[in-house]
Amino acid sequence: MMPARKFQLRPLIARESSHQVALFRWAALFSRQHPELECLHSVPNGGYGLPIQTAVRLKREGLRRGYPDVSLPIGRGGYHSLLIEMKSAVGIVRPEQKEWHVRLRRWGNKVAVCRGWEEASHVILDYLGRAR
Repeated sequence: MMPARKFQLRPLIARESSHQVALFRWAALFSRQHPELECLHSVPNGGYGLPIQTAVRLKREGLRRGYPDVSLPIGRGGYHSLLIEMKSAVGIVRPEQKEWHVRLRRWGNKVAVCRGWEEASHVILDYLGRAR
């Protein structure tokens, strides 16, 4: 007889992409109050699940693995721009992402790793020097 297996129930953890979608919905809602949010954009560097031909073309066009997910090209507080690496509650920053973060900081950019859209929205508002 086989021993009984123990099953652990894990709470559903929203994927990084779901948080990123929520962040851009938030930005759309608040762009009238904070017009800088109109410049917020994503950088599609993941490329997971793309047809190989598309992935090859994007790489030739300059797609760089590990570059942060979200960019706000507005200078504030001595920085040139704000770059955000979106992560889920359990997401891990990969070595190539860490390398990009160091490189971008060296050249005067603020880089933040945010676990969820709410944290990212707070980081953006703090960066812009605006009240939440």
